[in-house]
Amino acid sequence: MNQSLYWIGVRESEISFIKNIFKGSITAYGSNKGNNIAFDKAHRYRFDCNLDNDQWFEFVNTSGERIIEEDPECCFMLYYSPDFKFYSPKIRERIIYTNDNEIIFLLESKIRTRIWLSSYVPLPPFYIMEGDKINLDLLEARFPGSDEFVVQADSSCSGKGTWLFNRETKANVLNRLQHTDLYSVSPYLRNSIPVNIHLIIYQEEVILLPPSIQIISNNSIFLSYKGADFISFRQIEYELRCKIEKYAKIIGNKLKNIGYRGVCGIDFILTQADAYFMEINPRFQGSTRFINQSLATASSNLSVQQLHKDSFINKQCSVELPVFHVDLSFYSYSLEKKMISRLKFLHSIQENNEHFVSCIDECLDWNIELHENSHLFELVFNRNIISISPENICIIHSNVDTNSEIIDINNWKTQLLKLKIMLFNHGARMSKRAIEYSLKIGGINHKEFAAVDITLQGIYINVPYGTEMSILSPFEIDFIDGGVYVLNYLDQKISIIEVRSEDPLGRRLNTQGFRFDEIAYLGNDRLRIYHRHSCFYKITGIACQFCDVDTNNKDFTLEDIKHVIDNYTNHEAIQHYLIGGGSNRFGDNFEKILDIVEYIKAKNKKPIGVMSTPPEDLKVLSRLLNAGVTEVAFNLELFDRSLAQKYMPGKGMIPLSMYDLAFKESVHLWGRNKVRTSFVVGLESRESLLRGVEFVCRIGVSPMLSLFKPIKGTLLSHLLPPSNTDVLRICLEVEDLCNKYGITLGPMCKYCEDNVLKLAT
Repeated sequence: MNQSLYWIGVRESEISFIKNIFKGSITAYGSNKGNNIAFDKAHRYRFDCNLDNDQWFEFVNTSGERIIEEDPECCFMLYYSPDFKFYSPKIRERIIYTNDNEIIFLLESKIRTRIWLSSYVPLPPFYIMEGDKINLDLLEARFPGSDEFVVQADSSCSGKGTWLFNRETKANVLNRLQHTDLYSVSPYLRNSIPVNIHLIIYQEEVILLPPSIQIISNNSIFLSYKGADFISFRQIEYELRCKIEKYAKIIGNKLKNIGYRGVCGIDFILTQADAYFMEINPRFQGSTRFINQSLATASSNLSVQQLHKDSFINKQCSVELPVFHVDLSFYSYSLEKKMISRLKFLHSIQENNEHFVSCIDECLDWNIELHENSHLFELVFNRNIISISPENICIIHSNVDTNSEIIDINNWKTQLLKLKIMLFNHGARMSKRAIEYSLKIGGINHKEFAAVDITLQGIYINVPYGTEMSILSPFEIDFIDGGVYVLNYLDQKISIIEVRSEDPLGRRLNTQGFRFDEIAYLGNDRLRIYHRHSCFYKITGIACQFCDVDTNNKDFTLEDIKHVIDNYTNHEAIQHYLIGGGSNRFGDNFEKILDIVEYIKAKNKKPIGVMSTPPEDLKVLSRLLNAGVTEVAFNLELFDRSLAQKYMPGKGMIPLSMYDLAFKESVHLWGRNKVRTSFVVGLESRESLLRGVEFVCRIGVSPMLSLFKPIKGTLLSHLLPPSNTDVLRICLEVEDLCNKYGITLGPMCKYCEDNVLKLAT
């Protein structure tokens, strides 16, 4: 143990889970308390640490030399070894556990490193060009089929010096390039996943630590590092994970052979076919702290810094590494003037959610000078905050990504579809006084989909509430004087709204002990009648992986259903009925459904819809029509039938041909736009979804779009729906397809649009 070792780094939290190594620290951001000396507290401003700052280097030199005077035996360990050259001779001679300058110089050069390793591991195609030679026409000719490129300076960090180059950004990017400097230019691999892995290089051993998916923000020009998700890395296909390990070992051994020691990070890009090496970071990583946090849980004395130190002392690792996982993700927030209210809100969140671990802000003071892009804080989670889309891109949770907003909140009345999409994706919080008021009047309607029903400007929206991440939503439902609810966006009132209360009749029990709302659910203007309890596929273990239907084997009888229908017969809200819910076995003869239809029809003449799997015997359809059914729905949910079998192992086995036959016969019997099918947006690629929509529109079937909702406790709870921007794009493209074939996007009833991607026209 060296009591006189000091840390020189960016954040004080980098060593927060480390014991018995460091006596103190000099950091750009920190508490400036105890043995921490923090630049931001001393100078009363925070700067962008990805840019060189002479004041920072002077601060390190002054602070370090003062430490030397007080502690003549002190030494220093660097977070960022390449900064060695900026420190004074007195500091440099006391920096230990660092590599030779020549090795650092090699690895700091992205171009030299790529050329060196190009014979050993796969690399994406790249071209080395001087700044004044870079132009789009030349690149498009050199890389046929590509129209976007990544231009990277020879030395760059955390995205600084890395630009997205296309027709839209070219003027801005070219303005930033130095004419005679060399740059690496690669086609932009849009459908790819960025991955980082820590290595510890010993003289005779290479140790791999748990990898993470890097969260990269594409902010129109810069590709900047925003955080990491260790949990989501486990979503990656096993073969690709093995390739990461294989290529990392190869690179680690090459580093070992040239004499490199200690920690480094290797960045890869994963396509669906292979893993491509991108660069080596000869330093600690932004995600090192979270490996340390997990190591501290598994072993009280281990850290990446300890292993780094050990690699300079021993030929092989001298400690026994525990088997451990990093079950954390984090997102780093930097100052964006346009997002200041959103950033302040996220920073204010307290630890009152089981999936929100902490906010690390290095004692942030909002009253000091904060430079644009200066680091503010990190939110840390023990759940994933990204997922991998069907197109093989990273989706960042909308409540985590500050760039996910697609609406001008000052002009929201002309952008109602965008607002609805954002409410679906972000969900909403409820203020304390709104909750207290709702309880006084019987409670909010919160039965279906972990959501609340609101009415905003005549639009009905089923808004996620009480979900794992809704605590971070910018939307809040509040209750104000005058006895009304309002919807706020951060600190700005959007609109007065109505919030639907719980149906008191739904709480009533029948003689079998079933609540009425287990048999029938009262929506805005519709009574949905479940023809069975639970679902055949759920009970038999082949349920849809995104469904949270109860698995209770106990079933209610037809008489139970009739009893509930009787109690709702004269309910003033009911304008139509829907018979649906858990699915019967494919091939069921629909007798119970027919009995329910006939019973309703005998009591009133209101429209009746049926939602089910398609019948095997198409003669059932004419029987449904003759019994009084006014419309039918057979929900495909996923047009890609291989994905349907993966995510819906029971229903997914129903072939597309059966849907095709049922659709065509139903359109023949009921007519165009009287037959519907639902698609789940987010579980298959956009291209596949659009093919499915066109497939049904051509037949005369009205499509409905349901946004995927990750429901807690289901097998797909780790997946995320597409971004607001991507959802809007899909909505507009589906609308174009419907117009092309003269089909109306479903459903027809504006009250029933509350849970679908549609607005009444």
